[in-house]
Amino acid sequence: MTVARDVYVNFELGLPGPNCGVEMSKRDPHFQFWDSVGGWHLISNDQYRLPPASMATPFALSLFLRPPFESPLSYEMSFGCAGSPVARTSANVAPHVLGRAYDHYVNSNREKQAGLVLAKSFFDLDSTPEHVRDIEEL
Repeated sequence: MTVARDVYVNFELGLPGPNCGVEMSKRDPHFQFWDSVGGWHLISNDQYRLPPASMATPFALSLFLRPPFESPLSYEMSFGCAGSPVARTSANVAPHVLGRAYDHYVNSNREKQAGLVLAKSFFDLDSTPEHVRDIEEL
């Protein structure tokens, strides 16, 4: 392992309905940002170094989701750094799954655990044991 440089992430999101929205609510100032038709793209500044086996959070999203859910919630994220393989994670969550998770949350106590269950459902985090795959495996 070595220190990571040129850390990058590309993120694309497809919203499931007309009452849904997204914004990049927080962005790490150590990352340059580009917005395009294909999504959001961030890459670390030249001076940025990431220690081995550590993680970075170059951005945070705020999602606004409200029925009707007319299409799947879809996302794709690729990420990596100089000299590493490109990693990718993606999901398409069906409208009926979104509706069921939304209704469950609205009828819950809306505490932290209920929010975690909602997020796991909306991002399909339980569908496979391995969420991140090398892009060459796809």
